Formats: sequence, C-alpha cells, structure tokens
Amino acid sequence: QPWRGSSGRKKFNLHSHSTREFRETEEGLATINTVLHSGGGPKSRYLFREALLYYACAKAATLNFVELFAELAPYMPSPKRRFGLVTRIKRGLLDQSLPGGSGKAQVYFEGALTILRRDFDTDDLRLLYAGRLMLSE
Repeated sequence: QPWRGSSGRKKFNLHSHSTREFRETEEGLATINTVLHSGGGPKSRYLFREALLYYACAKAATLNFVELFAELAPYMPSPKRRFGLVTRIKRGLLDQSLPGGSGKAQVYFEGALTILRRDFDTDDLRLLYAGRLMLSE
C-alpha cells in the first residue's frame, strides 16, 4: 500500500488511523467478512452477535455485571458465552457491581451497517478492501 505509514497517509491526503470513522470502517469490513465467511450457511449470515454486543454495551450504562448478565439471558442462553460477552464489556472497570462499561465494541455493528447501507461501485469496494482507508476517503 503506497499510503502505508504516516508519511504515506500525508502524501495521499488521508486521515489518521486513530479516528472513530477509521475504526468503524476497518472493523465494519472485518465484521462483514467474518459473517460472510463463517461457514455456517445462509442462516449464520446475520449480524446477530454484533447487534447483541451493541445492545449489551448500551445496557451496560445502566446495569451492573449481574443485571447485564441476566438481561442478556433470553438472547444468549449459554452462561459461558454470556459471561464472556459481559466480561468483555465490563473489563477495565474498577467496580463491576456498578453500571458502566466500554462502548468500544459498538463500532463493529455501526461500521458494518454503515458499509452495508452504501451503494458501492466495484472500484470503491476494491479500494476499501485494499485496506486502511475510511469510507470518506
């Protein structure tokens, strides 16, 4: 990629990798690829897990660990998987018995939706797949 590194990005007038839009594009594309190539057939080609993660991040703002764990039970019956998801959202908190959590995981779902809502021509999609670009670039 000729735009690799900060000097290459400056040369082509591209934004920094540290922006939310960049992460949204990068992670959204990765999410779409994961869903499309998961090998589970047509029924597995939905963004259910990412949507649930988005929902869980939003609910974490008002629920503690135990409450969030219980809230997600109807959508994720496996306690082991549910525990992993809640831990992912609540990690880094000093006291997980309080509401709060990381909303960083929401970028996967937001990015995937943003990409899927766009009407791409083949060249735009190829550039996006070339890597390290934002939708606005």
